[in-house]
Amino acid sequence: MTTNVDQPRPASGAYKAYVLFILMLVYVFNLLDRQILSILAESIKHDLGISDSEIGFLLGISFAVFYAVFGIPLGKAADIVNRTRLVSIGLAAWSVMTALSGAARSFGFLAMCRMGVGVGEASASPAVYSLLCDYFPKHQRTTAIAIYTSGLFIGAGLGLTLGGWVLSAWTSAYPDPALAPLQLKAWQAAFVIVGCPGLLLALFVAALREPIRGALDGQTIAPERRPMRAIAIETLTMLPATGAMVLYRVAGRRALLTNLAIALTTALGGALVGRLTGDHLQWGVLAFGLYAVCTWTQKFRAVDPDGFKSIFGNRSLLLGFGGFAGCCFLTIGPLAWLAVYFQRTLGATPSDVGLMLGLSYAVAGFSGITLGAMLTDRLILSHGERVRLVFSAAAISCASAALIACLLTASTSVAYAWTVPFNFFSAMWLAPAAANVSSQVPPNIRATASAIYIVTQVFLGTAMAPFVVGALSDQLMVWGVSAEQSVQQALLLSQLALIPAVICLVWGWRRMKA
Repeated sequence: MTTNVDQPRPASGAYKAYVLFILMLVYVFNLLDRQILSILAESIKHDLGISDSEIGFLLGISFAVFYAVFGIPLGKAADIVNRTRLVSIGLAAWSVMTALSGAARSFGFLAMCRMGVGVGEASASPAVYSLLCDYFPKHQRTTAIAIYTSGLFIGAGLGLTLGGWVLSAWTSAYPDPALAPLQLKAWQAAFVIVGCPGLLLALFVAALREPIRGALDGQTIAPERRPMRAIAIETLTMLPATGAMVLYRVAGRRALLTNLAIALTTALGGALVGRLTGDHLQWGVLAFGLYAVCTWTQKFRAVDPDGFKSIFGNRSLLLGFGGFAGCCFLTIGPLAWLAVYFQRTLGATPSDVGLMLGLSYAVAGFSGITLGAMLTDRLILSHGERVRLVFSAAAISCASAALIACLLTASTSVAYAWTVPFNFFSAMWLAPAAANVSSQVPPNIRATASAIYIVTQVFLGTAMAPFVVGALSDQLMVWGVSAEQSVQQALLLSQLALIPAVICLVWGWRRMKA
């Protein structure tokens, strides 16, 4: 793959709308393949005999750590190669891994498939954010990113709706799994059904035109002379042994010694926490991910000090990373566990949960992210770009209040109703967060900065939120709380993350120049 720079004419409005629609569908499939596990969790837990903590691992860490780790080299790839082809290949890869999840007969195999889904999906967002910045001018980017990101809630909604429908329809048609096609159980069939269509969409993505990098910002970006070598080095940096070798070559002995100290610290920390909690696999995978990110950060600082300073020297940007990671935690935890809560605590059927939560995610989420982007773009004209931070703090606060109201009602119908404002407000921060990153770094490192932003989101939000809620649920049951109430109380406790999230966003807003 090489960067295509032979598109001299600007794209028409109709073609840009088509590109945005196709890329939004990519995000739909991204979340469809990811979120369907939520509605299938109770069936998987029963069939494979696993705990809430292990379900949390499948929902979060198994996917998210590999999504984050490989998101960095794939973010680098998006800065130097044809982005549409990169997204197409990644889409095909994660679709295959989703379908293979339907062949799982054990926790280990299913975990490996979820890791593969994470690697494939890591190719999408950094490349897409970069593409949208080269298709749309500054005053349209937040809205364009919002429409793309709306695929998150549409995909999550479809995943729940389709997953619930498949569970009911497949179980009704084949009450004895031994008589079903390929002897698939309902949850296995659901993975196969949602995974295969992504291969067709990958062909449409591959046919999209590659825009000229930086043209809308009046900049000329020189193409990378040896792109595949740069990507290979970036990938090797993320692996333990080869990462240390690459670091020594580019940064010297002192950096290597620091890296070995980081390796020892993360390994011992992961082992200690794993021993204390009994969750060795979860904390081992997380320790691997943290070490890989630290190694890459050391190398990035050595080979691109200006780029490193543009990102890690920007206090407002870093505070935004922390605040938006908190927003992600507050959004992803309920996204992963509300379906289980409605089934286990309120006694709703999978088909009803899938339909009601699916509609809520899709309609309220799409409305929230679109309106949030439009309001932010309008507020920027009078209050400057830093308004994105305080706007997001207000939105996630409203979302948390709605979730608490949802969890405290005993009425299933009222609880469903409260998911609407929760999904509406929890969607409003997403586009401002992504646009905040792109607006604060030069065009030539936008995808890299977006990958770093995604790493913070993934480690502190996507990876930890489902696992923390699951671990809290298991611990509450050990303390005597019933299984029906443990998920509810774990979700309520998780909302304490609102405090550091809002502090970081407001602090970042105060430090950012108007």
